[in-house]
Parts: sequence; C-alpha cells; structure tokens
Amino acid sequence: SQLVKDRVLKEMVVLLNNFPKLHESLIQQFLIETYMYLSNPDFMYEVHQRILKQMHDDEDCIVVAHSLGSVIAYHLLSDPSYQFSVQRFITLASPLSFRVIQSKLPTPIERPKCLKGDWYNFYSKDDFLTAFPLSEAPFNFTPPIINQEIFTFANQPHEIVGYLQHHAVVKTIIEPFQ
Repeated sequence: SQLVKDRVLKEMVVLLNNFPKLHESLIQQFLIETYMYLSNPDFMYEVHQRILKQMHDDEDCIVVAHSLGSVIAYHLLSDPSYQFSVQRFITLASPLSFRVIQSKLPTPIERPKCLKGDWYNFYSKDDFLTAFPLSEAPFNFTPPIINQEIFTFANQPHEIVGYLQHHAVVKTIIEPFQ
C-alpha cells in the first residue's frame, strides 16, 4: 500500500541524512527541481526573480511555503540585500532539517533578520520527505521555531492539500488577519 511505501521511504530518508553525498546523489536523480535550485545559480536566480515580483520591501507580509518552497523562502528571507518585513513565516513539509539541504544554504544558518514575528513549522511523521521538526542545531534559534506535528492524508502525506486542510495550519495563517 501507499502508506507502507511512504514509511519505508521515510526510514530510508532518515538513514540517508547520515550520508550527505549519497543523499545529494539521490536528490539529483529523483528530485530534479530541488537539485536544480540548490546547484544551478541561473535556475536559482530565475526562481528568485519570479518571487521578488510579488514581494515588496515596503509591505508587511506573511510567508507560507511548502516543501522546496520553504527552502527557497528561507534562502530569500535570509538574503541581507532585501529588506522584507515578514510578520510570520509558516513552513509546511519543509526539508530544511536535512544536512544535504543545509550544506547548500548560505552560512551561518540563522533566523532571518527580516522576520518580525514567529516562525511556525508544520511537519508530519508520515511524510517521508519532512518527518522532522526544525528544533536541533542549526535551527535552535531564539526565539525558537514553533514546531507542530500534524497528521495529513495517509495516502498522500507530503501533498500540500493535507497541510492546508489541517485546522492548526489554517488558524496560523488567518490569525494575524483577525
């Protein structure tokens, strides 16, 4: 079943986190968009330009990012050449906990200076790509990331729809507007 396959993949990803070179090789083979973003400066630039057309330094914003989008958002928000005013950063199914991803990010990995409010990270233990909270170094920031484990659809644990339909995620997104 899909659930069994996801659990096996999750265990494999946990193991791969201890072997960054092998993990990177598998990302290159199977997660081509992630590999392209992390290793190709031209591709990264194009992705950033598309996002920057929607963000403005003079506006407060809330950033909600899923999966690879959380890596891209973190990368952009950490860039000191931009002066965003982020009131809340919400990551869903983020692979930022993986060393292979961290090795490709600008150093030091730190809380984005443009983040004025809280960082919420939602993850699912059933999601083989993102089964971990962002609480260990280098993500043990002050103030801390608010990690919340949730349950998504068993047959598609990584899909964004499972995250966006969870009441805790919805509440975290709409709360600043109330």
